[in-house]
Amino acid sequence: MISLSIKEKVKNLLEKYPHLRDSDEKLTANVWFYESQGVDDKFKFLELYASGKLTNAESIRRCRQKIQEECEHLRGTLYCKRQLNQDKIKEQLGY
Repeated sequence: MISLSIKEKVKNLLEKYPHLRDSDEKLTANVWFYESQGVDDKFKFLELYASGKLTNAESIRRCRQKIQEECEHLRGTLYCKRQLNQDKIKEQLGY
């Protein structure tokens, strides 16, 4: 089995499933789902997590953030909404 890097896993999921682009929780759950294939017992899953055999959630979030910075087409709809409101928020904050 070929082991993909965290960045490759995250990028593949963002490309294949656009609904994951706006939710780190959903993205993390999907990464962990693929990493824990064949584990049907919740205690085995928790063992994997506790032993560090599942990708760290913060690492997944950081990879998603970096990928979306580099690849505009992988940004979610929330990114666009935030950018549209950016000037109004800056004005409210006095910037």
